[in-house]
Amino acid sequence: MNLINNCNILLAPNSFKGSLDAFEFCRILASELEECGFHTISLPLGDGGDGTARIVAHYLHASPIKTKTVDALGREHFASYYLKDHTAIIELAEACGLKHLKREEYDILNTNTAGFGVLINHAISQGANNLILCVGGSASVDGGIGALREMGLTIVNNSPNRNYITDIKEINTKLLQQRFNGIHITILCDVDNPICGPEGAAAVFAPQKGASPEQVVMLDNQLCLWSALLKQHTGKDVTRLKHGGAAG
Repeated sequence: MNLINNCNILLAPNSFKGSLDAFEFCRILASELEECGFHTISLPLGDGGDGTARIVAHYLHASPIKTKTVDALGREHFASYYLKDHTAIIELAEACGLKHLKREEYDILNTNTAGFGVLINHAISQGANNLILCVGGSASVDGGIGALREMGLTIVNNSPNRNYITDIKEINTKLLQQRFNGIHITILCDVDNPICGPEGAAAVFAPQKGASPEQVVMLDNQLCLWSALLKQHTGKDVTRLKHGGAAG
């Protein structure tokens, strides 16, 4: 009796950052194992970061939509999200992720999430009212302000920096709330860091994106201010929100 022929192997990888994506890993390993007589089942997985939208789209049978957006430094490029009926799967990393920057381009004061907001707006214009947002792999720590500004948030900011959180003074959420009334949003992430504090977005993630120790302190202070503004305008205390620091 050949025990190998009765052996099933489940392949359920995440992507290998900077190397193979989850689908390519499954394809290569399945081919090798099946040549040896094993039976394989491929179920690629995502953690909210690079490649997650494509994986979710695969299981939902969603179609890619390619459109123009901007990277974290504001440079135009084309990126894809996925649409199935009124559900859109949108990945932050695809628009403005760290993967689009060279190491010498890391610039915590001038990177933001605006490109993510551009993709979200495009999906809404195509009739999407159910958004699945994959938020890992970002190149910025801006509290999501870049994306929210594209989506309708009004901000008062006197800083020349493209990272608007560095000098945010005041916000107005009225237009944003009007535009997204009736839109259901699910956020996919794999960290439970709060938005600010010693385990917050700045302290944990900003050094990975080029921030100096002094910039980490500044960003944490600004994230606390941003949280206070959100509480003032919405009544929600995001400092108590588990996962609030995901993707910066």
